[in-house]
Amino acid sequence: MKRLFILTTSFLILFGNIVFAQYDITFETRSDMNYGRHAFGETRQGNLIYVFNGGYESNSETSAEIYDSSADEWTMFATDLIPRDHSTAAYVYPYVYIIGGYSSPYSTFCDTVEVLNAVTGSMHYAKPMPYPVDYCGSAIWKNQIYIFGGENNDGYSNRLYKFDAIKDDWIRLADMPESKTATAGWIVNGILYVFGGYNGSGFASIHSYEISTDTWNYIGDLPVSVSSHAVTGYDNLIWIVGDYTNQQTLMSFNVENYEVNQYTNNMTPRRHAGAMIIEKQLIVFGGNQVSEGPALKNTESANLESFYPNDVWFNSLADMENGRYGLASATDGEYFYSICGGISSSPWRLGNIEKYDPATDTWSEFVTGLIPRRYCNAEFVPSQNKIYIFNGDTYTGSTYSDSVEIVDVTSGEISYSGNHPFPVEYGGSAMWDDKIYIFGGGNFEGYSNRLYEFDLATLSWTQLADMPEAKQTNGEVANGVLYVFGGYTGSVSTRIDAYDIATNSWSFKGNMPVGISAHITAVIGPYIFLVGSYNNLESLAVYDTDSDEFTILQSNMTGRRHAAAEIFGNYLYICGGNQSSGGDPLASFEYAEITDYFTGVQKETKPKTANFALAQNYPNPFNSKTTIRFELFCKSNVTIDVYNTMGEVVASLLSKELGKGSHQINWDGKDLPSGIYYYRLRAASMSQTKKLVLLR
Repeated sequence: MKRLFILTTSFLILFGNIVFAQYDITFETRSDMNYGRHAFGETRQGNLIYVFNGGYESNSETSAEIYDSSADEWTMFATDLIPRDHSTAAYVYPYVYIIGGYSSPYSTFCDTVEVLNAVTGSMHYAKPMPYPVDYCGSAIWKNQIYIFGGENNDGYSNRLYKFDAIKDDWIRLADMPESKTATAGWIVNGILYVFGGYNGSGFASIHSYEISTDTWNYIGDLPVSVSSHAVTGYDNLIWIVGDYTNQQTLMSFNVENYEVNQYTNNMTPRRHAGAMIIEKQLIVFGGNQVSEGPALKNTESANLESFYPNDVWFNSLADMENGRYGLASATDGEYFYSICGGISSSPWRLGNIEKYDPATDTWSEFVTGLIPRRYCNAEFVPSQNKIYIFNGDTYTGSTYSDSVEIVDVTSGEISYSGNHPFPVEYGGSAMWDDKIYIFGGGNFEGYSNRLYEFDLATLSWTQLADMPEAKQTNGEVANGVLYVFGGYTGSVSTRIDAYDIATNSWSFKGNMPVGISAHITAVIGPYIFLVGSYNNLESLAVYDTDSDEFTILQSNMTGRRHAAAEIFGNYLYICGGNQSSGGDPLASFEYAEITDYFTGVQKETKPKTANFALAQNYPNPFNSKTTIRFELFCKSNVTIDVYNTMGEVVASLLSKELGKGSHQINWDGKDLPSGIYYYRLRAASMSQTKKLVLLR
């Protein structure tokens, strides 16, 4: 068992060789909830916090609210829910599951699991809770919801259940070491950490549950007992907020070294509250201070940036069955596909596809019989539900593969298409508007500056304008522009070049602060992530194609080059690669939440010198028509786009030059589901974003 170190906040302690220092955390006020609530269910998706039920204010027990942390705004989300308090909630895309609690009007512990579609607002029901309780804890790991502790007419519970949101099934797991209620926990890297609770008296214990082995372990005790507290986490720190008696309790627990810190703070005293960390802000909301007393409405937050030197935090997932480097990858939004690649022993190249299921954290061999190749490319085509595989070198005959293999992800069937006219290895690929773009790389003729377009409708190849540099490289398409980063052409390149698909022309965007090669790229909305580099294995950066900003990110990523990466859900997934020439290829697979970049579209860019004024749309909320008004202070090229909460453009409303003066545009969102959207106006290199709510 690891030793548990307690770090106090009010004075210095010297214990052995360990010095514990003072820490203070300051909270600032945010917008109030619509209703005072305590003992509610809460969960989050991206920058949105969902709050369900709770008491004691009129209507709070049957309603839900959404908090948009970027806009600092609470919005009513649902009504006519089953009345309950001391419940819990969990988000598994695109649904929120409302579980447990006590329903006072019915004098019963609620076994009904309400399932609310967070996109459309529609409701259905999951398999009932087999052992309903209130005051239970909950945590989420890989689409599985873990429910533990609580109480009912049988007394205090030590039961742990797993609800499989994909299979709609409950499974009872190993019992907790303690029967208790009013407990809470958090999962990091497949381990559930449970803190405190109540069973006639308060608990200070910390227990860990290892999901892979279904076993519990005792870690140690907190410096004080806690119950009716909230727990939230980010990276390696889990935060414990509030307590039934010591209502300003604020502690952190480090899962890497088991250190516990206590913090002095100005937080509003509270218990039975909620807490979430979004963009390194600890957001605390609701709760109460006395039994049967009024519930709190207030929301407040504390900046935790000083606690998190890493911009991005990676968690480990199950290893691939085969370590591989120079692999290709693809995702259909549900599974991750690892394709071909090199290995360090005979047969030296792989000709198969492994499929990763995030719901079960498992890999399985999906397709065999492909051409064994490495340093190849692959793209998933949603309109066909197929993966196209290009390029790469083969071991047999040391040739570069011109064969285009097509894999149906439904059946696994392999077919073939028109051969690549200029096959290479180490090239890049990207897709836009049902066309695949293949660029750069190298073959027997040397480094290539060629760019080809593969038309999926005609299965034909067209050579387009050459790249400015001949090199081995990688890149992605964002909003109709192909961005190519760095690469190798005898030396490492720092260039960023952009190819406008509409005009078949290249432009130079600037130089990166450092050169990169043997890197991989992945794109979401306007953001392109660049992962790994030949001489800087831990390299991680993001490029904002809207602002042309290049940002180097700090992370705990496993160093790698010649790897693979994809973005789906709210996460960046990275697998494979190697760390040295001739070294064993990596089988490791890891992921990081990149919510900040999905929600980046929601952050307003304030002009240094205003050249337009954007009004809030009216009506808002609306069904299904609304009007957006704006004023230009000078003649400008104006674009207005509408985005969903994933940062994806769902409607382009305007793109034209307009004169000085007042303007308005009407929009009908009839083809979109209910939900929160954002409209962004761009003019003269400046932009502003506002939120709109579509209700049906």
